Amino acid sequence: MNRPRPVPLAVHGALLVAALGLGGLAVAGKAALHTFPPGVLALVRSAGAATVLLALAAARGQARIPDPRRTLPRLVVCAFFGVVVNQLLFLHGLRLTTATASSILVCTIPVFTPVFAWLGGLGPAGGRQAAGIGVALAGVLTLLRADPAALATTGASTAGNLMVVANAAGYSLYLVLLRPLGGRMPAVATTGWLYALGAVAILPVGLWEGAGFRWSSVPPAAWGSVAYVILGGTVIPYTLIVRSLPAAGPTLAALYTYIQPMTTALLAALLLGERLGARDALAAGLIFLGVRLASGGLPRRG
Repeated sequence: MNRPRPVPLAVHGALLVAALGLGGLAVAGKAALHTFPPGVLALVRSAGAATVLLALAAARGQARIPDPRRTLPRLVVCAFFGVVVNQLLFLHGLRLTTATASSILVCTIPVFTPVFAWLGGLGPAGGRQAAGIGVALAGVLTLLRADPAALATTGASTAGNLMVVANAAGYSLYLVLLRPLGGRMPAVATTGWLYALGAVAILPVGLWEGAGFRWSSVPPAAWGSVAYVILGGTVIPYTLIVRSLPAAGPTLAALYTYIQPMTTALLAALLLGERLGARDALAAGLIFLGVRLASGGLPRRG
């Protein structure tokens, strides 16, 4: 029986950077939502990311979609789950729920992903992978000082929580569907077209929610949050994820979701003056151990 080849260290590094960027997304997004309606922010994020990425791809002569009849349908499906469903549900949910609740719920992505991967013929999860998921989840719950009743005691909206869970399921399916595109197009072009197609679909929602919105009244700090949402929370992490998927597989990519709550907690400590203690160090160790355990038994492409 052939043992799976280890995932290259550079791939782990790329997924780590992506997770750190996405970890700051909730903080910047929450700040931006004080000014922008969710649909408007989703449209600005999608259109902004598409503009930056496709401009970079065009400068390299890589913006063309190869074999459009075969590639475009999968791009459309991936854009629907990875951009439209992902952004609209996450931003609407983030507006209604708390950062703590959303951090906990985003960690359901690695629960959904193996199911979709199995349905897609990528094989069932092994015992080591299941153990890694459990260890990493224990780290997240330790970090957030959470228990099964946590969501009920934070004052978070049930509707917002359900939106974040649905967002996690949509993102999991996106990771599985996206993997075959990894070798067809450069990562920058792939991500740019995903966001361009997503922006077209989000446009009606953005126009509807943005009716009467006063763009001239947006303060500079809000534009700063939007800039991070587009670059640090979208362009960089999504490009790295697309580039890493052929080697890592969707389940390992989903496991790095566990690092996002740790990043959020660190940012809260820096911005809000919260102190990190032994519990936080233990959580960080569990999270990285869980990712390391699970990465040893993941299916690889080809």
